[in-house]
Amino acid sequence: CTSLYLLVCTGIGIYSSRIKVTKASDFFLAGHSLGPIVLSLTMMATVFSAWFILGHQGLTWQLGFSYIAHYAHIPLMAMLGLFIFGRQWAISRKNSFITPSEMYGTYFDSEVIRLLVVLIAVLYAIPYVALQLRGAGYVFNVLSGGKIEPTSGALVLGVVVVFYVFIGGLKAAAITDTLQGILLYIGGALLAVTAIVVLGDMSQGAGVLAQWHKGIVAQGPAYITLPDAGKVWGWPYILTIAIATAGIYTSPSYTMLCFAAASPKIFKFQAVFVMALAMGFMYFFFSPLIGVGGKSFITKLANVDALTLMLIFDHMPGWMFVTTSLGILAAMNSTAAGY
Repeated sequence: CTSLYLLVCTGIGIYSSRIKVTKASDFFLAGHSLGPIVLSLTMMATVFSAWFILGHQGLTWQLGFSYIAHYAHIPLMAMLGLFIFGRQWAISRKNSFITPSEMYGTYFDSEVIRLLVVLIAVLYAIPYVALQLRGAGYVFNVLSGGKIEPTSGALVLGVVVVFYVFIGGLKAAAITDTLQGILLYIGGALLAVTAIVVLGDMSQGAGVLAQWHKGIVAQGPAYITLPDAGKVWGWPYILTIAIATAGIYTSPSYTMLCFAAASPKIFKFQAVFVMALAMGFMYFFFSPLIGVGGKSFITKLANVDALTLMLIFDHMPGWMFVTTSLGILAAMNSTAAGY
């Protein structure tokens, strides 16, 4: 199934490469043709990463509700998108900009600013993409029972991403990210459903919420403090991280997605229905069920990133195992392709 998934991504790249390209914007901005569904799901898939699928759930399991406050960046990103995306779209159409370095360089009338934007983009994108591939390598290694080395898994996904983006441009990245956005959301939902089923089985008829609450109470007051005053997840740190994370929307990948939109009206749909509602539901509903709920039936973890994978291995039937595993890989693939 993993091989088929990677072949589909490769095939989309080949298909996109055959679409007629007459100017640079056709390749780099998909001909300004991205509609509301494709653009919104592409942005969503680019936001979801190894950080959410592995790291968030494990840290929520470890720290409790104090970590869930970290998700404050979700509403901030929705508001930021409403404020800047339409303006960036209008500027790009008026001046035929393709890259953010062109936009900033022209606006400030400075070659230094243009080069600085390029430098910052490179210095940010390389380690961030490397983290996605590293996460993919870890997932390949665990899911294969150690048969696939992490480095080999990372290289395989890296080669596939580079191939389909290089030959198919933003059109290929957008099509794959749309499909992967759906896949990773289904994967997250299946993880939450699995947590609900396990909690229900443990409750002996008392109900899922009763068992969930019982597990929380057993951890003591610090586990339910929002945020954990005096420790690393205090409000100053939470708000700093939220503002910094919302700044992702000013990164070159999102700027170019704005330029690629068919209409500025799309950004309202993206901000309200996809970012605030769909992603908000994933973060504020799914994550507490998976992370905090998981504390009731998984008491020890050698590595907090392993929580999601333990749920898959120990509590899912075959079809859910495959679907969720592909959803995890899709989260890393889509983020790597976006940057």
